[in-house]
Amino acid sequence: MIKYSIRGENLEVTEAIRDYVVSKLEKIEKYFQAEQELDARVNLKVYREKNG
Repeated sequence: MIKYSIRGENLEVTEAIRDYVVSKLEKIEKYFQAEQELDARVNLKVYREKNG
């Protein structure tokens, strides 16, 4: 089972974004043994383009 933390920097983590990230994390679970505990930290960051 994966315990996860999703964090957004300069970005609001909406329910849709959270669902997308969780769906991707669930896909990698098959590569680990069932009794393993996994911690995943997901940091999402938006870089703003500097003009001028």
